[in-house]
Amino acid sequence: MARTIQELAQEAVFVQSACNFIAVVNGMARAMADLRAHGITGDALATHPIAIVWTDKLTSLQGIQNFAHSEIIEAHAAVERLTGNIEETAHVKTSQA
Repeated sequence: MARTIQELAQEAVFVQSACNFIAVVNGMARAMADLRAHGITGDALATHPIAIVWTDKLTSLQGIQNFAHSEIIEAHAAVERLTGNIEETAHVKTSQA
């Protein structure tokens, strides 16, 4: 059974503190399968905020993270909104400014 979008967003936020590359890759694969179960496929899947946030975590672990792209910052804020945690969303916007 696929997790809800809110649960997937919460996991994407939680994984930001992870340090095990293989665990993050495996978690991302499960999350992408769940997004597909919600009918999100193709380009919509590749550019979904949850997918971008997972990918951003992988680039962080690889030492090639790049916050120069506004899409990445916007994806983090969108995922925070998807969690339903408005307080965290305000924190992300403040800390990224």
